[in-house]
Amino acid sequence: MKKIYTLIIFSFLTLQTYGMNLFVQTPNNGTISLDVEPSDSGENVKNKIFDQISIPVINQVISWNGTTIQDGQTLADVGIVTNNRTIVLTVTTTIQVPEKMSYQAVVRNTTNNLVINQPVGMQISILQGSATGTAVYVETQTPTSNANGLVSLEIGGGTVVSGTMAGINWANGPYFIKTETDIDNNTSYDVTSTSQLLSTPYALFAKSAGTSTPSGFTHYLGEAFNGGIIFYLYKGSDGLEHGLIVALTESTAQWQSSATLVNANRTEDGAFNTALMTNSPAATYIAGLGAGWYLPSIDELGLLYYNRYSVQKALRAGGSTLLSSTAGYWSSTEYTAAYAYLFDFYVGYANINNKTVTGTVRGVRAF
Repeated sequence: MKKIYTLIIFSFLTLQTYGMNLFVQTPNNGTISLDVEPSDSGENVKNKIFDQISIPVINQVISWNGTTIQDGQTLADVGIVTNNRTIVLTVTTTIQVPEKMSYQAVVRNTTNNLVINQPVGMQISILQGSATGTAVYVETQTPTSNANGLVSLEIGGGTVVSGTMAGINWANGPYFIKTETDIDNNTSYDVTSTSQLLSTPYALFAKSAGTSTPSGFTHYLGEAFNGGIIFYLYKGSDGLEHGLIVALTESTAQWQSSATLVNANRTEDGAFNTALMTNSPAATYIAGLGAGWYLPSIDELGLLYYNRYSVQKALRAGGSTLLSSTAGYWSSTEYTAAYAYLFDFYVGYANINNKTVTGTVRGVRAF
């Protein structure tokens, strides 16, 4: 397990009798400000750090003077109660194969209206084999939707109903995720949806199978092929070998120069989405790569992120442009008329942003 240590310096100034203003020097040498209390727990501090610089709480370990501040401990518990000196904390982040998966969904009620700013009960099941397959893991959570109806959670972090995440053999897929939503929190699930789970199982594939490339394939992950690097392989219903290839270069562009709804809403089909994108500097750049290239969907970007080990080695060996470790890569998956999905390669999960914002753009193609 590789560890990256980030030193963050905290300085305190008096705001009120018991409050403290926390100035944080970020890894990119910027500075953010957090309002804290001596009674704030380690978990609260982590959440405030996440709100500012998006290091996931699950990946944070904070310590002071060599002592780890546990989630349930307060700043006062470890002696941080004064505001007349500079306090130095260390945040350690780990890059590892987790037993949790980031998941986001837009919650709508039975009349298709967004459910905004309210807690919703959810039961999440991981099904093996098909959309109606055996549930190998089931849990419940109660996330709160945001102003856009979006809920974010970590599968594996809820109340377990059956199974274990560690017990799933991701090599024996495909797997599907089934969500049942209780809009009114009355223990009756009103809305059910099921979709194939693509990105995270293949992040865990090597852990289950001992290799990042499935057996029985002529191609391999990280292979230079058809103008790019292979980052995903699978056997189709036709019994043939298929895969996804990432381009050797990238650029930056807006999703659209003026935002309009184009119904590019498939999470798994970037080619379909890209064909619908109009008034799009991102799509224009992709078209310049030649026939067959398209802007990846959000699921395809997830696959690229979780298999980037093989891709980076190949790109570096070939002298090509490396995948960024900090950029937000535009997907072709639309969220609303004004927003589209991107995949944040700094923290490792999907998010949304205004279409007119300039993001990183990299083409993929299928074979």
